[in-house]
Amino acid sequence: MRNRFDRQLEQLNNELINMGSLIEEAIEMAITALMKQDAKKAKEIVDFDEEIDEKEREIESLCLKLLLQQQPVARDLRQISAALKMITDMERIGDHAADISEMTILMAGTPYIRNIEHLQTMAKEAMVMLVKSIEAYVEKDLEKAEKVIESDDIIDDLFDQIKAELIDAIYVQTRNDDTDAQCAEAKEAWDALTDAQKELVSGENADPDYFGRDTGDASKDDPLNEDNIGENELLVVSFGTSFNDSRAEDISGIEKHFRQHIRTGL
Repeated sequence: MRNRFDRQLEQLNNELINMGSLIEEAIEMAITALMKQDAKKAKEIVDFDEEIDEKEREIESLCLKLLLQQQPVARDLRQISAALKMITDMERIGDHAADISEMTILMAGTPYIRNIEHLQTMAKEAMVMLVKSIEAYVEKDLEKAEKVIESDDIIDDLFDQIKAELIDAIYVQTRNDDTDAQCAEAKEAWDALTDAQKELVSGENADPDYFGRDTGDASKDDPLNEDNIGENELLVVSFGTSFNDSRAEDISGIEKHFRQHIRTGL
C-alpha cells in the first residue's frame, strides 16, 4: 500500500514539474511578444492559458484523490496540502502572462515611449525563482528554498526601479518639435472647460499658463531623479497636480509611497 502511495506522490511531483514548465514557457512567450510587439504570438499565449488551467485541474484532482483514498497523515498531508496551494499560485502566474499578452495586443500598434529591457530581466529572474522553488519542493531542499526567498529581493528592486521610471515618464518628457504644440492643445482644452468644470480641478495655483513653460533643470523637480533627468527635459503637469514649488515634494512622495506600500497591496 505504501509503495503505491509513494508512486502517486512521485506522480504528483512530476505533474508539478510539468505545470512549472508550462508556466515558464508562458512567461517567456509573453515577454518576448511584449518586447517585439507581436500581437499574433500574444494571442497564442492567451489561448495557451487554458492548457495551464487544465493542468491545474488535473493536479487538483490527483491531490483530492490522495487525500480521500489514502488518508495521509503528518508529513504526507503537508506535502499534498502544499501542492494544492502551489498550483493555485502557479495558475495565477499563468493568468498574469495572459494579462500581459492582452496588453501587448492592445498596444501592438503604438511604439513604446520608454525602454522596457528591465521587464525582460524581471521576467528572467521570475522564471528562475519558479523553477528553483519547484525543485526545492520536489527535492525537499530547505537551503534551496531559502535562496529562492532571498532572490525575491532582486525582483523587488527591479519592481521599484520600473515604477520610478514609469512615474518619471508620466511627469517628465524630453522637449521635442511637438512639445509646444502639445502644450498649446492642453491650454486650449483648459480654456474650453466651463467655470464649474475648472472648479473641480484640484491642486495649488492651478495656472493654465504653466503649460509649455520651461522649468530649466527639471532634475530639481524630482529629488529622487531615478532616470537622471537633464536640462533638456521639462516637467509635464496634468490637471489636478500642483504647479508651484511643492511639485517636487509631490512627485518624490509618490515614488516613496510605491516603495513603502505597493508590495503590501496598500
